[in-house]
Amino acid sequence: MAKKRTESLNIVYKSVSDLIPAEYNPRQLTKAQHKALKDSLTRFGFVDPVLVNIHPDRHNIIIGGHQRCRVAAEMGIDTVPCVELSLTLDQEKELNVRLNKNTGEWDFDALANWFEQEDLLKWGFEEKDLGLKDFLEAEEEEQEVPSKWVPDCLFASNNTYEIPTLEPIFPSDNLPIPFVPYGWQSRDSKNPGTYHFYVDDYRFEAIWDNPNKVIDSSCLAIVEPNLSLFNETPISYGLHLIYKKRWIARYWQQYGINVIIDLNVSPKFAEYNTLGIPDGFNAFCTRGYENRLESLENEYAIAKRVSGKENPFFIVYGGGKNVKAFCNKHNCIFINQIMNTKTIE
Repeated sequence: MAKKRTESLNIVYKSVSDLIPAEYNPRQLTKAQHKALKDSLTRFGFVDPVLVNIHPDRHNIIIGGHQRCRVAAEMGIDTVPCVELSLTLDQEKELNVRLNKNTGEWDFDALANWFEQEDLLKWGFEEKDLGLKDFLEAEEEEQEVPSKWVPDCLFASNNTYEIPTLEPIFPSDNLPIPFVPYGWQSRDSKNPGTYHFYVDDYRFEAIWDNPNKVIDSSCLAIVEPNLSLFNETPISYGLHLIYKKRWIARYWQQYGINVIIDLNVSPKFAEYNTLGIPDGFNAFCTRGYENRLESLENEYAIAKRVSGKENPFFIVYGGGKNVKAFCNKHNCIFINQIMNTKTIE
């Protein structure tokens, strides 16, 4: 079979000032990498063209070459060689990730806010790149351990849907650390801290089958399971998921684990998600997204209303500069998202 011939690409020169960095670009350089790139441009010039989108909706957005453009601007280089492509936003993002897979360091907040995990895996990431290896190993261990018997039981409820009512008190206004996804640490960790479940839904099944695994971990606190509730989810099924998350949280409470309310649901389920939360409860958590600040404002308002406090105990997991600014403004706890954290020099 004949090999496909790669068509030649035309090189055009564009002003650096006209090129627009992609808002989602998830790559960044260490100081050492920045110096190496600057040295390369000084010695050899701009030999690697920038990929630029010329789609009407994405005109002059940089697809590949953000760091080269940044360093070029610092060096006073006015124009750079470019290859023009016309791509949709989804195509642009995919090509950006594929191009950047091999160089630089990842900005994990940008990855978490702008990309779906399944897409990253499809485009060349490996599970270990995203910190999933620990989850998979923990999952394998769980499958090898016989499940403990959990009694069928009912808990008292303050609502017509009979969703269990949590115990009303969170014993402190501080967060035991480390704050990590369940399964991220080894089981013999001497400092389990607080676990959360901001991970894929399928990982909850083993915990639902045997909630004693969390009890055996000796964690001090835990955020309720974050079962995905979208605007498209039927209300009947959504209530079923809220029942499950609140039942399991109430079950953990009776074994001395301090529970933090998960507020990360779609607006359609925001009020349903308060069922079973007693008035005055004051421990809440949500996911932070740069492009969903309005949702964050609404979730914070719910926490204020339920707790009855002007400054409730509110934790935000992940997000960029705007989310951090929100947390600073409202005196909230901001936690960087854990994927596969790397140190930036």
